[in-house]
Amino acid sequence: MLSLELQEKVNSIKKTYERKDGAVYVASWSGGKDSTFMVDQLLRNGDPLDLIVFSNTGYEFDLMYEYINKVKEFWEIRYGANVVLLNPEEEGRAIWSKWAEGAFTRGQHKGKPRGFPFSIGMSWCTRELKVNPMKKFIAEKFPDKKVFHYVGIAYDEPKRISEDDENLLYPIYDWGIIEKEVEEILVDREMHNPLYNHFSRTGCYLCPKQNLKSLFKLWKFYPKEWQEMKDLADRYEKMGAAIIKIRNYTVQELEEKFKDLELKGKEPENNREEDLEIGCFCK
Repeated sequence: MLSLELQEKVNSIKKTYERKDGAVYVASWSGGKDSTFMVDQLLRNGDPLDLIVFSNTGYEFDLMYEYINKVKEFWEIRYGANVVLLNPEEEGRAIWSKWAEGAFTRGQHKGKPRGFPFSIGMSWCTRELKVNPMKKFIAEKFPDKKVFHYVGIAYDEPKRISEDDENLLYPIYDWGIIEKEVEEILVDREMHNPLYNHFSRTGCYLCPKQNLKSLFKLWKFYPKEWQEMKDLADRYEKMGAAIIKIRNYTVQELEEKFKDLELKGKEPENNREEDLEIGCFCK
């Protein structure tokens, strides 16, 4: 149950944006808490929202696919929402393989297969599996339209907001809702994504940007996904790829490190006090 203060804060959120003539309104939806709350609240408000887009990397958790499908169906039935899932799983994996096994064309690694994406800056995986497919889809679907793009950034993340693009809208920031409150609201609405039982952030399980705590939980709780990371690391090493480490460790080194931590009883706790399943979205 939400605190009285937060409940009043949520109740005060009303329709925020008026449709501009001829414009199209699109939301990026990752399945993470911020974008899920953003879309759900926009739909509840009756704000203009023509298209909700999820870009599949092909390496999402099984739990994420289950969550995406359930929430998609709920929004479609309850609000008549238009939810588009880009990159079928095998297509996403094909794009990943093309770039991971393709060679660097410049720089110190020129001529070598790339291997895993870099962990700093926008990696090719984000660009090729999320940003570019969405840009292409929207450009083809709405070639002559002005497109406003909703982005899920909380009130306590102002540094992530771009003030240079008037076509970007930040509903959660405009509503004054901080990240911790976003999670509380989704739990109260029974729209909790179970991946947050273990992780503080969601994303594909091969993400090179996840920290050691996240990687430990991947190893401990998701053995199928961990094995796939190991198999890819082995493949890239045999290919002579430039990037075969995650957070400066080989996957085998990470596994040994995590086994040692567990033997010493130092495994990280869950992010939540109790594990929650996907709810009924009934509030």
